[in-house]
Amino acid sequence: MITNRFFWVFILSFLMGGNVYAKNCTKGKACGNTCIARSKECHVGSGSSSNSSSDYSSTRRSSYSSPRRSRRKKSSNTYTPTASYTSPRNFSSSNTFEDQEEKKKSPVTISAVVSKILDSDTLETNKKGHKRISLYGIDAPEEDQPFGKEAKDFFRKKVFKKKIKEKVYDKKDDGTDIALVFAGGKNINELMIKAGYAWVYQPSCDESFCDDWVRYEEEAKAQKKGLWGGSGRIAPWIWR
Repeated sequence: MITNRFFWVFILSFLMGGNVYAKNCTKGKACGNTCIARSKECHVGSGSSSNSSSDYSSTRRSSYSSPRRSRRKKSSNTYTPTASYTSPRNFSSSNTFEDQEEKKKSPVTISAVVSKILDSDTLETNKKGHKRISLYGIDAPEEDQPFGKEAKDFFRKKVFKKKIKEKVYDKKDDGTDIALVFAGGKNINELMIKAGYAWVYQPSCDESFCDDWVRYEEEAKAQKKGLWGGSGRIAPWIWR
């Protein structure tokens, strides 16, 4: 019965927030059954249940206010991305896949010195990585066909041992540049056509200037220049 009575007194004291049996307890010492305390120690030494209740209530308020302050602090520290992060670096609306592909197709201009003439539309230079160049958009006679020697001699006079600039449009499987070649400020591909020593190879000539080249070829024919002035000429793609 005694044990049950103390049990119900303890429950009643806990629900009311006061220490019913707090009698002159010493702060910092264990209270036993004569002083009800949350951690087996007295809150105050006065033994007043009202003071104990007040102290317990203030302790409870302070213990529950800390987590709320902590949560508010966390919410105030939420990460806000900077403007430089929200937009990809160096992004522009024109930097599309199509633009990148177009840049890959854009011709590259290289400077070099011609070291060897291989045939009437192919040469070699001293430039590493751009050793061999084939003239873009034209086809000239092979050396062993009619007008082949004359075409090669004309080509040699224009570029051999001269500083040139090449505008690279493509590469062959063996690494040969397919390019426009400029020497002395003149377009050598175009000169070969105007002089009547090359055909416009229309299957591979698809730039805007190719239409002009076709016209220059017709003019060379009409004026009987170069290979157009004799007989026995054969287009090199047929000869091969």
